[in-house]
Amino acid sequence: MYIDFHTHKPLHSSTENVLEVISMHKNVKYEGKYFTIGHHPWWTNEPLSKTDLLNMKTLLSNKFCLGIGECGLDKLKGAPKEIQEEVFYQHIMLANKNNVPLIVHCVRQYDQILNFKKKYAKTPWVIHGFRRNKQLAKSLIDQGIMLSVSPFERMNDSFIEMLKFLPNDRYFLETDSEYSLTIMERYQLMAELKKVDLEELKTQMKLNFEVFFGWKG
Repeated sequence: MYIDFHTHKPLHSSTENVLEVISMHKNVKYEGKYFTIGHHPWWTNEPLSKTDLLNMKTLLSNKFCLGIGECGLDKLKGAPKEIQEEVFYQHIMLANKNNVPLIVHCVRQYDQILNFKKKYAKTPWVIHGFRRNKQLAKSLIDQGIMLSVSPFERMNDSFIEMLKFLPNDRYFLETDSEYSLTIMERYQLMAELKKVDLEELKTQMKLNFEVFFGWKG
């Protein structure tokens, strides 16, 4: 089985060997698909209302809902810094209260993400769509944050170095919103970079998924 840890565009056809986790916004439902629920910093311009929080809490009772997110901080796009931080804090508290993992969006705010993690986190965190260097990856992993990555064609040397460095039990593979390659093709690229058998990689990703989400299939 292939696991697409974070995607915004589920497969239209039934594919038995692909498990997708849809990053869900504005309560769009995908029947029979695993998902996470959150308010993306690009499209959230004010603190979450009681209704927003109640809706997320209700969705967490759905057997297909695996966690909170994506949510986070973006220096280049979205609401003012103070609003983003308040909304991010609300997501963290909801994740803590419901004992579910948090899927984090981060653009040029890694120090602040680490500050929030140290102060408030009580459940597992992952930063999705990570494309930075090995040094930053190590700093995040050392603080207990997992990373979700998306190998692609024509990667630069810094990204390749980071992918090769990732400890086997600290990362996931995803498509996010970039669909030039399938999740199967991204697995193949990662297996080649890591010099591991494809089936071994699939087994490891399934184990990581089970541990992170407490998933039993």
